[in-house]
Amino acid sequence: MTSMQLVSNNLCEYTPEFDPDTNEYYDKCPYKKHERNRPKFSCGCKSGDIIFDSITSFNQHIKSRCHKAWLHDYKLKRNKSENVERQLNIKVRQCEQQISRLINELEQWKTQASEAQRVAGEKTIKLEAVELKNVELQEANEKLTIDKNLIQEKLNSIVINIRGVID
Repeated sequence: MTSMQLVSNNLCEYTPEFDPDTNEYYDKCPYKKHERNRPKFSCGCKSGDIIFDSITSFNQHIKSRCHKAWLHDYKLKRNKSENVERQLNIKVRQCEQQISRLINELEQWKTQASEAQRVAGEKTIKLEAVELKNVELQEANEKLTIDKNLIQEKLNSIVINIRGVID
């Protein structure tokens, strides 16, 4: 059985250093002398085609015309990307504010809906109580009507009996 050793495939994006005194970017080798297990770097000057993994290959690469032109334009591209990032951050903050406002409106609507539901529930309870009272009054009215009819019949029979006695 052969022993298998894991080999790391570190590929990092190379970025030049910024000199605040001259307000320019410059190339600085990312490697130290006699460093082991160096990561590989990919340079953005040729859409990721350039990969270097040693001080020698780095020094050869930074002398190329393509890399020099890329380094010259790096500040402009960086400023553009920073502007885009700044604009995106502004848009994100605006979206967050709008989401916060919408959440507040939603909470207000929920409160209003629950208040309306509570009032409607109270009105429903009152309406049910009125309907119940109405049913009770109708039943009492029917009972009184039946009682009245019974009394009327008794009164009529008494009147007939009195007329029979008088005649």
